[in-house]
This record gives sequence, structure tokens and C-alpha cells, in this order.
Amino acid sequence: MSQVPPQSQPQEPPAMGERRARWGYGYQDKIATERILNLLREDLRERDTLFEGVRLADLDAGRVDDFVLVWEKEVEGNSIKWSGEATPLNWGELMGANGLLKELADGYQRLKDRWPGKAVSVRLQSNRPPSPEKHHAQLISTFSVAEFVRDHWPSGPTAHDSAQVTAAWSKISEHVGLTGSDFSEFVNSCNLFLGYPEPRGSGPDSQDWRHYKKQFEDLHRAIATWLANNPHNDFIDRLYLLSAIGFRGNRSGLIQRFPLPKIPYSRNGTSADQLKQLIDNTGGGYVAVVGPAGIGKSTLVQDVLSDDQYPFFIPYYAFLPDTDGNRDRGEALTFFQDVIERLDKFFTHRYSLGISDIAQGREALREHMSKANEQYIIQGHKTILLIDGLDHVSQEINLQNTLLQELPSPHEVPDRFLIILSSQPQALISGTIAASVGNVVAPQSDRRIEVSGLTRPEVHAILSEIDKTTTGEERDALNSASLGNPLILTYLLNLFRRTLETTVDEAVSLAGEYAGDIDEYYQSRLAMPLHDAQTRQLLGLLCRAAPTIPVTWLQGWPERIQLEDVYQRILAPFVQVEDGNLQFLHPSLVAFLKSGTRSRLPGADLTADERDFHSTLADRCLNRPCVDPLGRAKVLHLLRANRSSDLLSVLSSDWLRQAIEAFLPYALIRPLLLSGLEAAWDLGELGQVLRLILLGHELALRTSRTEAGDLAEMLWIFDKANISGQPS
Repeated sequence: MSQVPPQSQPQEPPAMGERRARWGYGYQDKIATERILNLLREDLRERDTLFEGVRLADLDAGRVDDFVLVWEKEVEGNSIKWSGEATPLNWGELMGANGLLKELADGYQRLKDRWPGKAVSVRLQSNRPPSPEKHHAQLISTFSVAEFVRDHWPSGPTAHDSAQVTAAWSKISEHVGLTGSDFSEFVNSCNLFLGYPEPRGSGPDSQDWRHYKKQFEDLHRAIATWLANNPHNDFIDRLYLLSAIGFRGNRSGLIQRFPLPKIPYSRNGTSADQLKQLIDNTGGGYVAVVGPAGIGKSTLVQDVLSDDQYPFFIPYYAFLPDTDGNRDRGEALTFFQDVIERLDKFFTHRYSLGISDIAQGREALREHMSKANEQYIIQGHKTILLIDGLDHVSQEINLQNTLLQELPSPHEVPDRFLIILSSQPQALISGTIAASVGNVVAPQSDRRIEVSGLTRPEVHAILSEIDKTTTGEERDALNSASLGNPLILTYLLNLFRRTLETTVDEAVSLAGEYAGDIDEYYQSRLAMPLHDAQTRQLLGLLCRAAPTIPVTWLQGWPERIQLEDVYQRILAPFVQVEDGNLQFLHPSLVAFLKSGTRSRLPGADLTADERDFHSTLADRCLNRPCVDPLGRAKVLHLLRANRSSDLLSVLSSDWLRQAIEAFLPYALIRPLLLSGLEAAWDLGELGQVLRLILLGHELALRTSRTEAGDLAEMLWIFDKANISGQPS
């Protein structure tokens, strides 16, 4: 058999040999794994650019082909050089016949041709240090490599360079074959990391380091698996990389901004001043801001802490009005995942990505609190963690690990780290919250302020803005009946403004006077209606249908006549109709009704009660499309009714794709997809899990490009199936 002469054999790209080689555990592979992990960490913390993935052994990258990193707007080629002896790198090796700088310039040009729409850079990384020696026979005799790389390479050639520096640049320019602005751009885009050791094999004895090492090993193994399964492909995307390390984004990145109140708001000057003084006078640890529902605690605290004088402010809202997923916010794991992600942006010492369990979350929070104490010495600012809405957490049933019992002990919170608990007082008693925390912010503690009602002038200022005239005496009557509580004032105004003929006295008589306890107030107004079984059932459905209650939908309910009577006699002060939807003015009433409409039989299964209510609501939503709010609400009702099979039947591909045609924001679709994943897992339908993940990825890409990376959050389900390192 004749052979093709060696000189006539086609030249194959240098990376093809590496493509055939097995992904090993040498310096190059460790560097690639470490670099990818670091970039994922930076990307998740900054969120201002999207790291898209990595090309391994890139056939188009010349000698910067070891791995090519790809972002939304830039690309970076990497050349990794390792030597067992780690001898110093001299000018001859950088600029000789086969000099490394020429290889970098060639790779730089190839990448520019390959990626014309992206900014291109190249990077040389080696365990060999730059040579500190100077010799007259060197290609550049006036500077050692170490000296030039340290003092001149970072800035590139400039008009202010000395004659010796200019001469050195000229020789390098001649060697790489680039001149003028092309040469300057290359130097500015070429990063040299010399004397770089192997990624650390040991670190501090901490959960964080152990988690990082596991992520390192998982990522390395996943890349090896990917290479074996995809011998002809070279791009590994961000989604695969995140899922490979088991990163769970489904409980992080929550909205942490309290919405504008639906009730009249006037800044409570007295309480605002008290809060500022409390923050200034407390070195660290816990403080509490308490008050009844509707008094304006959440809005007040957010208003005060959003000031520029508190740059290290991390809000965590355990409850947001009219938001799906509040139940998850009461889970300790959700709290740790979200708060640690936010603290990571202030203090960057952590190695690992994300929080995988509560134990790791506890340790990470302790570490961040310690770093915050150190930063105070440098920056002069306290770090403030706000935890708002604990009273809503206490009302949830069947939480896995409640946030209330997982707050750090007071002795763990160092000086200059402040944790502000904002809540109704009943959530801060021992037994509901950890005793050690409750004792610190007990009613007589100097670490606690009670948010008072609005002052008489503040109430008068609000009443002067409404579209119905009031006398000074009438304003005083409304102030007295509400005790300055903005929520009660809203209820009173709802009745007062219903007709031109309604007087203040009639409104107060119908809505009732407030004595300082919101539950007692609701009890006084609703106790009698709740004694009637039919009314109790109807109110139970309404409060669980919130926030999606279109009036036209209610008109089709079998209890329509009774509903109109209930609205007139009971609900009118507490609700409003806006854009065709019936809305409860405050979640405190929703919470009161949920509790008051559960079964009163001793030993009754309250969880079954909840399922029955939501099952009825799901059936009443009928078969509506995804673009209809009731269609989307049906999915959530089916989930809460534990009707997993019915839920998956609704979430067909065609049903979800309507979201694209209607240009629905991905944020509206996200909870539906996560509900489907939960249901599919409960049924053991891994095929359905994969279908929803792929469909969700497609929806995110087509509806909101910037959120496409968030689909990695769904792959947390793979952890449960023990296949997180090998997603399909």
C-alpha cells in the first residue's frame, strides 16, 4: 500500500491534536477550570455582562487555542504554558524565531477575523516567572523581561516613553509583525500572567472552601464528560457550566423592593427620626422596627435606608404584596441564597458560587458579617441587613426550615453589622422567633422602636389632597378614628368617598374605629359574617384568589348574588376595583381571612383545606390561554391543590408558546415553569422535566435575551436526580 508523502499531507490545525487528547488533570486543565469558575462568580455578582461559555481547543484560534472565553460583547483567547522546572522566561523565548508574543499576535488576529463584532483580547498564563536578568546579548538588552512586563507592558507604547523604551517597543513590533495603532491595540489587548502557580489544592477549613473544591471537581468532570460526548463540538455554554456545579439560582435574585403603597402615604417624620437615631446609636447586632399592619413600617424603613448615607444596605422582604412565591421567601434556604448573593457583591472573599444548604448559608453569613466589620474600619459605613415581613412568615404552614428559627444568634453578629427586623410585634416573641433573638428586641429594649401613627398635621395634609371637601372637625374625626394608621384611614376614606352624600360620621360608623390592634379591628368587623358557613366559604375563595380577581370572572361564579351582598355589607371598605380587577387594599386582611376561613373542626387537616380551596379556584379558571391572567393563575392554583397531572396537562408547549406571540415578559412565565418542574419531579416524570427546561430556555431566549442565563436556575432539579453533572 502506497503512502501519501509526508509533505503532501494536509496540515491540520494545532488544536485538533488537543481535541483528540483526553481532558486531563494537568496545569492547563486546572487553569481552565479555575478561570471558568472565577468568571461565573464575577458574572453572577456583577450581572452587567453575560458570560456565554467557553470554546475548548478552538480550531480557529491559532496558538491561543487552549480555551477561548466568550462574552456577549467580547472574546478572550488563552495560551497556557507549563514547565516542570518553571525556569524564568527570557527574551529569546518571547521574541525568538518561534516566540510566544508572535503566537499571541497571530491568535489575536485570527480571533478578530473570527469575531468581528466583539472586542478581542489574548492572555498568556504560565507557571514560569519572567526573567529578572539583563544581558548584552539579549534581543532587548536594556530591560529584563520582569522589569519590562512590570513597568511598561500594562500601559503599552506611549508618546512619553524614553528612547530606550521606544527602541524596545520597536523590536517587539517588528517581531510580531504589527505596526502603529494595530500594534498598540494588540499590546493593550494582550495580558501576561507569568509565574502563576497551579490552582490551590488546599485552603481554609471552611464550608465555603469545601464547596468550592467540590464545584471545581464537578466542573472538571463535567467538561471531561462533555468532551467525550461531543467530540466534534467545541463550545460549552454557560447553562451547562452552571448546572455542572449544581448552582441553584431559583431562590436567588428575588425582587427586593417594596412596592409603592396603595394607601395614602406621608412620610412619618417622627418614626423616621427615631429609626435614624437608633441606627446611629447602635454599634451592631439586632434592632427591631415594630408596629401594627398598615402603619407603614416597610415603606418607612425602605425610605430611610435607601438614602446614600447607607451604601451597604441589603433588604430582604420575606413578603411582598401581590407577588407569587412569598411562601419560598419564608424558607431559610431562600433567605441565605438571596442575602449571600447580595453580600457577595460587597465583600468578594468567598470562593464558591451560591449556597447549597442551610449549614453553608449560616457559615457564609458569619464570614460576611466578619468582613463587614473589617470594612467599616476602611469605609466608615455600617452594613445593614433588613429582614421585613416576619409576621407573614409566622402565618405560613408546613415550611421546611423557617427563616424565623435560622437567624444568627445575637452573639454571632459583630460590631458594625446591623440586622433590622421589621414586623408586627407578634412575630418577635420567643417561640415564634428564636428566643435569643426575641429577648434582644423585647418590648422594653432600647433596640426597638414602635412605629406610631401619622401625626394630626400629617393626616390633615393627606385629607387636603382628596377630591371631597372636609372641615377641620371632620379631619379630626377621621384622625381620631384611625389613630393615624394610614391603612385604617384608607378604609374610612373608601366609604366616605363612595357617594357625595356619605358623611364622615357614616363612614366611621360603617368602617368602625381602630383601637391599635389590626386583628381585633378585623375581628370586630368580620366576626359575624365568618360565623355563617356559606359566607366563610365565599370569603375563603376570594382571599385565596388574590391577587388575580377580575370582576367579570366573579360575575360567572354560582354565588354571584351572595357575592354582591357580601361586597356591599362587608368588603366595600377593604377593597378597590382597578382596571377591572377586585383588589384587597392590604395583605393583612388576606392573611386574616385565610386564617379565619379554615376549618373549625378540632383536628381538621388544614393542609387539605387549602388544597380544596385552590382546587375549586383552578376549576373556575376554566381552560383559558396563557395570555389570560386567569390562565396563568390556574397553574398556580393547581400546584397548591397538589393536582400535578392536571398542571402538566395545562403546561403544553403550544400553551406556553402563546407567551412569545403576546410578548409577555419572561418574569410572568418563570413561576409557571418552576411550578411545572416541581410537579413533574413529584410525579417522577423526568422526561417532562427535560421538556420544560428546554422549552423554558427557548422562551427566555426569545422573550428576553438578558434573562436567558437565568434558566440555569431550573437545573436545580437535576441535583435531586443525581445527574447535575450531566445535564442533557
